[in-house]
Amino acid sequence: MGDPLADIYSGYRNPNLEKLAEMVVYFSEQMAPFKAKMNKLLFYADFLMFKRSCFSISGVRYKAIDMGPVPFNFQVFLNI
Repeated sequence: MGDPLADIYSGYRNPNLEKLAEMVVYFSEQMAPFKAKMNKLLFYADFLMFKRSCFSISGVRYKAIDMGPVPFNFQVFLNI
């Protein structure tokens, strides 16, 4: 999940896999998105929360790929 220390790249939170898992469960139940859309929903939820409160929800770092932003090591927890 990247560097475990909180900084601007993690939304000033330490990575919390429980919160990330709850985000995935929530979006899965509400929308049943495909993998690319799930990654974008996670990104937008974290960044909207950061915009509103200066803290992210999950503390996960994101990286850019061709299909859009994804959490570091997204294959590990999405396993799709």
